[in-house]
Amino acid sequence: MQVAVGNAHACVVTSTGDIQCWGENYFGQVGDGTAMMLSSGPVLVSPLPKALDVSAGQDHTCARTVAGAFCWGDNTYGELANGSTDGRTESSPVHVLNLP
Repeated sequence: MQVAVGNAHACVVTSTGDIQCWGENYFGQVGDGTAMMLSSGPVLVSPLPKALDVSAGQDHTCARTVAGAFCWGDNTYGELANGSTDGRTESSPVHVLNLP
């Protein structure tokens, strides 16, 4: 089981390849489709293909999956690599663009 810890949130890849996250969620960094203040217990990140690993930044999270890379959370500086730096947050995983 792999664990990643961000500024005030944490995520784990389960033995089945799911990702569960908990903690601060102002920017949607727990990935459950909401941007509520706090998730006090693990929530399932979905929709997401089977995860291989996860990495947590300050207010965003990224995962490598069998179908490529996905990120969610704060995108102020382009952290989600989805072609935008508009400051909009994504509370569900978005596919990382333009990977070789």
